[in-house]
Amino acid sequence: MFAFDVAAVTALWMWGPLGPSSVRFFPLALFLSMLPAAGLLSLAAVPSHKPMFAEIDLGDIAQGGQKQQAFQLRNDSGASVEVAAMETSCPCASIRLERTSVPAGQFLAGNVSLDLQSKPEFTGNLVIEAKGLRPNGKVAFVLMIRAHVNPESQADTGVL
Repeated sequence: MFAFDVAAVTALWMWGPLGPSSVRFFPLALFLSMLPAAGLLSLAAVPSHKPMFAEIDLGDIAQGGQKQQAFQLRNDSGASVEVAAMETSCPCASIRLERTSVPAGQFLAGNVSLDLQSKPEFTGNLVIEAKGLRPNGKVAFVLMIRAHVNPESQADTGVL
C-alpha cells in the first residue's frame, strides 16, 4: 500500500493543468501508478514452499516388533516437487516412496516401516520425525510417525 500511495502522490504532484508539458508526463505518471500493482501480481504468482505434512499413527506394536503402513500426501504447493533424500530421527524407521517426483495437485504415496528389533528394550510412546528433502536441501515433506510400544508380556496377552 505504501508503494501505491507514493506512486499516486508522485503522479498527482507531477500532474498539472493541461498543457503541452502535462501530456509529456502522462506516460511516466501512468507507469508509476501501475508499478506497485505489477509488484503485487508478481508476488502472487510465486508458488508456496510450505512442506507437505502428515501424521501417521501405527497404533500398538509389540516390544522389538515391526509394523508397516501406507501413506499419501497431496502436493498443494502449486509446483512440481522432487524428493532427493530422506532423513529420519531414528534409524528404526524407513520411508519408501512410489515415485520421487510429484506434480502439483497430485499425491505422493509411499510406505512407512518401523523395525524395533535393534531397540528390543524400548517400551512406551514413540514419535519419529521423517523428512523428505528436495535437491536444494529444502524440506519437501514431514511425516510424524507415532506408535505405542507395549512390553512383550502385555502384547502377548492383549492386556494394555
